[in-house]
Amino acid sequence: MTGHIRTGHRQERVTKTAGGMAIRKQRGAALIVVLLFLTVSLMIGLSSMRSAQIDERLAGNYRAAAEAQMHAENAASALYGMLGVKEAWKGFGADELSSGFGWKAFHGVAADTGNDSHCHMLGDDAGGACHVSVSGGHLGLQEGRYIIAMGAVEGGMAEGGPVFVRVASPGAGGASDAERPGISAWH
Repeated sequence: MTGHIRTGHRQERVTKTAGGMAIRKQRGAALIVVLLFLTVSLMIGLSSMRSAQIDERLAGNYRAAAEAQMHAENAASALYGMLGVKEAWKGFGADELSSGFGWKAFHGVAADTGNDSHCHMLGDDAGGACHVSVSGGHLGLQEGRYIIAMGAVEGGMAEGGPVFVRVASPGAGGASDAERPGISAWH
């Protein structure tokens, strides 16, 4: 049952329940509470979406960097298989690469046709390696023979860190596995 009650100068609408108690209707309060809840829910949803987008980008970058590192390791492995053919680069030094070298500088050295007797590039140009003789602590390495390799993904969008493989024996290597030098360290 609905009726009107006059309180002071204002008339309010009341609904009586089965027990005869009067309930005053709250005009607009429920709307404001619902709008506040919707606003908070919207903010939480937008924040979650933004966080998911950032996580997706991070995962993509990690995948690209891991793939570039695999290209570098593949190039080092391929060059290791050619040690009987590729001779050590005796005059390798600071002029070729600096201690902070990246893919572009390394690619320029490894892809140079003048360095074919020392270096090898993967067929898709995603990785390269050079067989070098290091002296004087260049690049923070001990004196000796190394395979230095780097890899990249999609033209340098992501690049792996350099891979240094120390070749154990001082000889040039041979065609058979028995004559081929071993690996003393893989960084």
